[in-house]
Amino acid sequence: MPTINRNISLSVPVETMYRYMLDPTHLPDYCPTIEAVTDVKPRAACGAEFAWSARMVGVHFQGCAEICDTRHNHQLDIIFWGGIRGNIVWSFQRLDEGVLLEIQINYTVPVPLLRKRTEVQVMEQNARAVDAMLARLKTILEAQPVAP
Repeated sequence: MPTINRNISLSVPVETMYRYMLDPTHLPDYCPTIEAVTDVKPRAACGAEFAWSARMVGVHFQGCAEICDTRHNHQLDIIFWGGIRGNIVWSFQRLDEGVLLEIQINYTVPVPLLRKRTEVQVMEQNARAVDAMLARLKTILEAQPVAP
């Protein structure tokens, strides 16, 4: 199972970052592969459950996911299944001037992608997509005014 590990520092309060990431409706704004998030259902024991649709290497996938608030303002876990399966761990470390955001993604490479690319090519493209996602998050969140 391929794994992607990345981190980025953002000049926003950890609480702002955490609240933004806890809301799955923001996913299409910053994740280049996610086309839509629907059927969001808040969960008492965790953040939310939702349906997603994505496009990778020109192939459309659908599935469901669950965001779990595992450590308030410190960590979110996302489990996803359907056309692509795996999990994401978002970690938030408070810094003097913001937050260090770390992401670890474990996923299975869907068979339909292997008809178009090699597994190495798919993994490299996914790593670039994660880099783009983190850059978008930084741009979006650092552009928002900080609430008093």
